[in-house]
Amino acid sequence: MMDTRPTDEAIELGSGSGALLSRLNVRLKVGLEPSLALLSPSSGFSGVIGLAENLPFADASFDLVFFKHSLHHVEDKKKGFLEAVRITAQVESSSLWSPTPSILSVD
Repeated sequence: MMDTRPTDEAIELGSGSGALLSRLNVRLKVGLEPSLALLSPSSGFSGVIGLAENLPFADASFDLVFFKHSLHHVEDKKKGFLEAVRITAQVESSSLWSPTPSILSVD
């Protein structure tokens, strides 16, 4: 799993039903999802409708920001990454995993 603290505030970008997000041991759990149909059956976190390329959050809002099985759906990956960094409180390290490395190409 991820290295988290009980005081952390986390957001999953492209959360869908939030299978991983809802299991994190953090103070605040937010799931961003462009599809209301996917977000509707969710529980264990606060859902927000939106896109990774235009996040409706202030700078440095979250301790943990992550994509899980959703990056390939982001149309403008560079903008999505920049937005993820913008809302991260303190970028100490980052990890990027993908089963399809070709999607990681950012112009």
